Amino acid sequence: MNCKNCGAQLKEDEAKCPECGMAVRKRKQIWKKVIMAICGVALLGVLVCAVLYGLGILDFKAPENKVTDKDSYSVSDRKALKKADVVVATAGDQTLTNGELQIYYNLEVVEFISTYSNYLEAFGLDYRKPLDEQMSSKENGTTWQHTFIDNAINAWYTYAVLNEEAKIQKFPINSELQQMIDALPESLLKMANESGFSSVQEMLTEDFGGACKQDAYLEYLEEYYIAMAYFGSVYDELKPTDAEIEAYFKENEKTLAESGIKKDSGKYVDVRHILIKPEGGTKDGSGNSIYSEDEWEACRKEAQAILDQWLAGEATEGSFGALANQYSEDPGSNTNGGLYTQVADGDMKAAFNDWIFAEDRKDGDYGLVKTDIGYHVMYFVGSEDIWMGEVRSTILSERVDK
Repeated sequence: MNCKNCGAQLKEDEAKCPECGMAVRKRKQIWKKVIMAICGVALLGVLVCAVLYGLGILDFKAPENKVTDKDSYSVSDRKALKKADVVVATAGDQTLTNGELQIYYNLEVVEFISTYSNYLEAFGLDYRKPLDEQMSSKENGTTWQHTFIDNAINAWYTYAVLNEEAKIQKFPINSELQQMIDALPESLLKMANESGFSSVQEMLTEDFGGACKQDAYLEYLEEYYIAMAYFGSVYDELKPTDAEIEAYFKENEKTLAESGIKKDSGKYVDVRHILIKPEGGTKDGSGNSIYSEDEWEACRKEAQAILDQWLAGEATEGSFGALANQYSEDPGSNTNGGLYTQVADGDMKAAFNDWIFAEDRKDGDYGLVKTDIGYHVMYFVGSEDIWMGEVRSTILSERVDK
C-alpha cells in the first residue's frame, strides 16, 4: 500500500505515513460497504430461482455459458477497458456487458470466499493465487475462474429476468426506492471520499477491475434494487397468513409432531451482531490464545465505541447492519449486516445465547456481550415460535411447487 499524498510505501499497520505524516485511512473492500443485501446474492439466488420457476416466470432461455472455451479469461486492465462495452449475454431486452460481468464475477468470488472461508483448503482454492491456475473440477477441466464466471452469468440472468418481468407487469417504483436510486451517485462519491480514493472510478477500478465503469456500476445497482423490490412483492403474495399457518398446523399436527415440530418446540431468533476480537495475547500449551485484562478492556472499548457510533446516528436495524459490514470480524456474518436468522436455543456460545434468549428480550434491544472470542455488539431483530417458522416454510415450498 502506498501513501495517497506522497506515494511512500506503507506497512499494513501504519496509522501515519513515515515520510509526510499524513494519516492513513483504513479502507475496507467496497463489497463490505456497498449495500448489505448485495452480499446475499449467492444465497438468495437459490430462493429466488425456486420461486420464479414455481410461478413460471423463468420462461425464456438462459444464456449459454461456454466458459470452458478458453483456458483463461484474464487480461490486462487496459485490454479489459477496451472490451468493457462488448455484450456477452442477453435475456429478453436485458444485456450483459464485459464491464458488468466483472461486477457479478467479483461479487461471486467474494461471496464464496466469505461463506466458505473455513473450508477453502478442502476445496483446493487459494484466493491469493490466480483463479485461472487452480482447478475446481479436474474431471471437467474447469478452473475456479470458469466456475465463478459461470456463476456470475447465472446470477445476472436471475436479476435480468426479474427486471424484465417487472417491466412486463408494469411494477410501480415507490418514492422511497426512487429516492434511493437517485441518491446512488452521491452515495458512491461519499463512499469513495471516505475510503481515501480520489474518485468513484478509482475505487471501482481497484475493487472490480479496469473494465468496470461508473455508469455500468450505477446501472447494476439500479437493476439490483428494482429486481429485489419486484421479487419482494412476488414473494409477499406467496407468504401465508398467521391464520393459514394455524390451520395448516391443526390439519397436519400428527405428521409435524413425528418430525419434531410441536407448539412447545421453542423459538427461533433473528439477531445481528458485530464481533470485535481482542488483539495481542499469548498462546497456552494447547495453542489457545490468552489475553490480558488490558487487552480485553481495549477490545471492550472498541466495541463500545461502535455501539456509541450507532446510537449517535440513525440507530436503526439498517444502520447497524452497515456498521457490521464495516467493522465485524465474524466471517460468517460480516457481509450480510451481521445477521443470523432462525437461531435456536443452544446454537450460539453461552453468553451470546443467554442474551438473545432472555425472557424479557424485546425487538430492537441492543447491548454488549463478552464471549471467549471477543465482544459482541448486539441487536435483537425478533423471534417467532419454531413451529410457525417451519410451517410457513412448508407452505411456501408447496405453493412454489404447484
